[in-house]
Amino acid sequence: MAIRGEADPRAIARDLIRRGGVTAVGLDSRGGEPWQIKEALAGAERACLVAAAAGPPVRLGGELGALASVARDALAGQRIESRFDDAGLRTVEALVAAGWSKSAAARSLGIARQRVYERLASLSARHDLDFDRPQTRVELALEVWAARMGELVG
Repeated sequence: MAIRGEADPRAIARDLIRRGGVTAVGLDSRGGEPWQIKEALAGAERACLVAAAAGPPVRLGGELGALASVARDALAGQRIESRFDDAGLRTVEALVAAGWSKSAAARSLGIARQRVYERLASLSARHDLDFDRPQTRVELALEVWAARMGELVG
């Protein structure tokens, strides 16, 4: 959406979310030229993808950093291959769905909580991941989302 320069885009985004009109908003601005508007829309779309996958519900496109390439590939419809095998992807997906609660993930997987810890230790060692880092959690949420969307498309 386009708004006037004096309007506060974050306030408008928070209001849209509060009203329930959207679940996530991506914001970006580059200028008024057509090519700049196109870049701003692409940045906002990527930011919205990240916000929907991992929060916060309002994201600026310029704040995506390393996530921009993952979001760009997913939005371009490119299949993003998961680095995990099926069991690993199910474990990570259960964690994402449970808000990173290992107990809730174990319940949804139907396994003991200790088994979840063992799987995470194995995945961490194999893929050099720190599951407690916020950046890792966002990347994994996007990876799960992209893997599942790829299954629906292909």
